[in-house]
Amino acid sequence: MKLVKLLEQRREAILNEWFDSVAESYPLDTSTYLKNQADQFQNPVGHTFKERLPVLLAELYSNGDQSLLAEAIDDLVKIRTVQASAPSQAVAFVFLLKNIVRRQLKSELTDSRLQKELVEFEAKVDGLSLMVFDQYMKCQNKIFEIRAKEVQMRSAKLLEQVNKRYVGPVSDGPDIGGEAKDDSNI
Repeated sequence: MKLVKLLEQRREAILNEWFDSVAESYPLDTSTYLKNQADQFQNPVGHTFKERLPVLLAELYSNGDQSLLAEAIDDLVKIRTVQASAPSQAVAFVFLLKNIVRRQLKSELTDSRLQKELVEFEAKVDGLSLMVFDQYMKCQNKIFEIRAKEVQMRSAKLLEQVNKRYVGPVSDGPDIGGEAKDDSNI
C-alpha cells in the first residue's frame, strides 16, 4: 500500500493542517487561542483535538483497534456536540481530512494505483463521518435527557412550593386502612 507509506511520511504535516483547519472553524479569537495555547488545562479543547486527531488518522489507515477509534470519536464529539449549533458543523471536521490529504499528496496523485487507494481511503473517511454522526446523535440525546430531567425536577419543586403556599403540606396520599372518621356530627 503506497498510500499508507505516504500518509505515514506526511503524518505531521497532515495532522498540523487538519488541526489548523479544525481550529479555523471557530471564531477568530478562539481559533488563535486553540492554535497558540499549549497548556492542556487552559486549553482543553485544543489539547483534546491535538491528542485525538492522530488516533483517528492512524486508525483510518491501519484498520487498527476499534475501541481506540471509538474512544477518540467520543472525546471529540462530546466537545463538538456542546459547541456546534448544527449537526453538520459538529461532523464537518472529519470531511476536512479528504482535502488535506489530496493537497498533501497532490504531486503523487498522478499514479492511477495511488488514486484507487485514495478512493478507498476516502471511503473510510466517509465511514468515519457516519460513526461520528452516530456518536453525535447519542450525545445530543443525552443532553436532551439531562435537560428534560432538569425541567422535570424544577417543575416538581415549583409545584411543591405552590402546594405548600396555597394548599398546605402535601400528604403522601389518603390514609387507607386507618380508623374511619365519623362524619355524622358535622
